[in-house]
Amino acid sequence: MRTRVFAWRNLREILRDPLSLGFSLGFPVVLLLMMSLMRQSIPDMPADVFGLESFTPGMAVFGLSFLGMFLGMLMTGDRKTAFLQRLFISPMRGGEFILGYALPFLPLAVLESAVTFLLAGILGLPLGMGILWAILVMLPVSLLFIALGLLMGSCLGNSQQVGGIGSILI
Repeated sequence: MRTRVFAWRNLREILRDPLSLGFSLGFPVVLLLMMSLMRQSIPDMPADVFGLESFTPGMAVFGLSFLGMFLGMLMTGDRKTAFLQRLFISPMRGGEFILGYALPFLPLAVLESAVTFLLAGILGLPLGMGILWAILVMLPVSLLFIALGLLMGSCLGNSQQVGGIGSILI
C-alpha cells in the first residue's frame, strides 16, 4: 500500500513535467523521422544503412536512457526540497522507496518503446510478432536504465550533476 501511494505520487510528479516527458517520448521519434527522411533523400545509400530494421531498436534504447536520467533528476529534486528526508521518518523500507521510484517509469518505458516501433511501422517497418518480442526485450533494458537512474539520484548531489553524468551515459 505504501509503495503504491508513493509510486502514484511519483507518477504525478512525472506528469507535472511535460517537457521531460515529451522529450523522452518525442526525441527518439524525431530522430527516427529525420534518419528515415535522410535515407530516402539519398538515392545511392545501401539498404542496411539507417534501415528501419536495425535503427528502430537503437532509437528505442536511446529513449530509455533518457528515462534513467529523468528518474535521477526526480530523486535529486526530492532530496533538494527535503521531501526525501521527511519520508525517512515514515514506516517505509528501502525496497519500498526503490519500487516507489521505479514503478512509474516502467509503463513509460513500454509506452516509449511502443511509440517508437509504431512510428517505424508507419514508416515501413513490417509489423508483426517481432515487434512485441522487441518490446518485451526492452523491459530488462529499461530496468537497467531505471537502476542507473536510481543510482545517479542516490549518489549525485543535484540535478545538474545528474544531467552531466546522464549525458555521458546517453
